[in-house]
Amino acid sequence: MANATAHRQRRTWASHLCGQSVLLEKVTSLAADTAVVGVRVFGDIPFYIAG
Repeated sequence: MANATAHRQRRTWASHLCGQSVLLEKVTSLAADTAVVGVRVFGDIPFYIAG
């Protein structure tokens, strides 16, 4: 009985870990997109100033 409980907890932990990695992937992807947009925007600013 205790063994079954341990197995269930392990499975829950595994799915939680999997969910975390998916979330991390989304956040990383979003951060990368934001960085790209930021570089484009801030990269253009000196040209506007230099005009």
